[in-house]
This record gives sequence, C-alpha cells and structure tokens, in this order.
Amino acid sequence: MNIDKDRLIAFTDAIIAIASTIMVLELVNPHVPTIEGVVQQ
Repeated sequence: MNIDKDRLIAFTDAIIAIASTIMVLELVNPHVPTIEGVVQQ
C-alpha cells in the first residue's frame, strides 16, 4: 500500500485542524477581561 505524499500531507493537515478546533472550543471566556483574569482560569 503506497500512500501519495500529497494525500499524506492533506491528512495530517486535517488532523491538526481538527485538534486545534477542539482546543479552541475548550477555551472559556474570563469573567474579568484582563490578563490576570485569563491566568486565573
């Protein structure tokens, strides 16, 4: 089974995109809109 290099690159790009989307969805808005409020979360 020989995977084309372009298909492998597209597959890894898709995996990275899915992982980064999941990480962004896990972010919570801080109650205090300052750097200290972000750090406390």
